[in-house]
Amino acid sequence: MKLPFDLGIKLFFRLLLPGFLLTLGLLPVLFALLDTVRLANQKEVSFVLTTIFVGWLILAADMPIYMLLEGRRYWPTFLWQKLHKCEQNRLQKLNKEVDKYYTKDESTRDDKRRWVEASVGKRSYPIEKDNGDRIASSPTRLGNTIDAFETYSETRYGLEAVFYWPRIWINLSKDLREEIDNQQAMADSAVYSTFALACASILWVLYGLFEILERPVAIFLYKFGILHEPLGIGIFGYLPGFFPCFMIGLGSLLLSYVVYRLAVFINEQFGAVFMAVIDGHFDKVHEYVKVDKIVEKVSDITKNHAKDEEKLEVVRRYLQYYNAKLPSRKRPVPIPQVRNFLDTTEEDATGSDSKPIG
Repeated sequence: MKLPFDLGIKLFFRLLLPGFLLTLGLLPVLFALLDTVRLANQKEVSFVLTTIFVGWLILAADMPIYMLLEGRRYWPTFLWQKLHKCEQNRLQKLNKEVDKYYTKDESTRDDKRRWVEASVGKRSYPIEKDNGDRIASSPTRLGNTIDAFETYSETRYGLEAVFYWPRIWINLSKDLREEIDNQQAMADSAVYSTFALACASILWVLYGLFEILERPVAIFLYKFGILHEPLGIGIFGYLPGFFPCFMIGLGSLLLSYVVYRLAVFINEQFGAVFMAVIDGHFDKVHEYVKVDKIVEKVSDITKNHAKDEEKLEVVRRYLQYYNAKLPSRKRPVPIPQVRNFLDTTEEDATGSDSKPIG
């Protein structure tokens, strides 16, 4: 759901800040590489260029980073199940806190405060479309928060936001797009910075392990003539020592967690703006996408007339996948093959393809 953005403060939040944080973790490797190619006097320029390049890589990896931190992909099954259970338990505690308030005959001011906070906490979980209950769909707080506002339009209006949002976006005024993009830039920056700090933490822990192996590895390389001096060569010359490396790695990890928690709150704020835009423009989608014309076209092909609440889904399926749903089929059918499926259904209904008895 990312869209183009202008140069300026948003470039700093989305590209330069995450790139800077990850480049700090790459410094020993970068400086050792500069020594190897005899450009040690270009460290400042190389640092700036690396920050920009690494920031661009993070920005380009927007979707995989979000999928990772939301818990949608790249997770071991056991870890996904464990953290998903934690999110389910948290939601159950919030439900109990809300139920406690309503079951008490007399509630204190503290009870009301806890009820308000629990009610707000529940809003960060998506709603099950079939029964209206809040559910923990993701193993992470961030994943549930994003899922809550992205599925908002589907449960309220039957409009799938991931598909229809770009079509709403291009019809917004320039000022409104700018305001929304400012909000999203902050949310993106927090998510990217979380990822960058976590990667930097892993790097510094690896540096600490390298420090443990520095002497035997360097001596081994020296004996085989790869190094001209036994110690202090290459990356080892830029490492502060075993304990400092681990402390920097631990500090980066803790800071990554703090920024992650901030990312959850910032995404909640962006989600409120996102839902407000949906509320103001969902009825205009019929004009933006020409819903009635597309539904009429699909109806002529499938010989099935969609209900009003089904029209947006019919259009999405037609435009996104070029298929349609037939009443007799659970799986959507590609539009070019609909006629064949309809002919088969008619033959089955009339029994024209059955063999005569006797």
